[in-house]
Amino acid sequence: MWSIRLSGLIVAALTVNHFIHGFGCWGFARGGPFSASLYGLQIVVAAIAMTLGSHGILRMRPPRWPYRLAWIWSLFTVAIALFFYRGWHAFTSIHQQGAENLLPFMAASLCAMAAGHERERGLREL
Repeated sequence: MWSIRLSGLIVAALTVNHFIHGFGCWGFARGGPFSASLYGLQIVVAAIAMTLGSHGILRMRPPRWPYRLAWIWSLFTVAIALFFYRGWHAFTSIHQQGAENLLPFMAASLCAMAAGHERERGLREL
């Protein structure tokens, strides 16, 4: 549950930052270093949530856990692929950065939230 709350706070902080500085606040533009640090924090939260979520899922009863584990790891794979496709631009000085950096950020956020939900679900089944 902590990853769901923390991801919600990170998304809210990024929303406020984009409201103040516009959608181009990535890289070294105004508000960009803050957006990049929030994205980095979201990646760390997603990685920790995936570890704990996988542990919670493996504690479930056998008929359901393979599907749930495949679900959250496929989300994590998509988040990592989007990072290498476009997300790394958020940390650079590449010009004309816009809303396309939000897609990898939101994929990492969704991954952290789904893994947190699955962890709680796995702990409830004990």
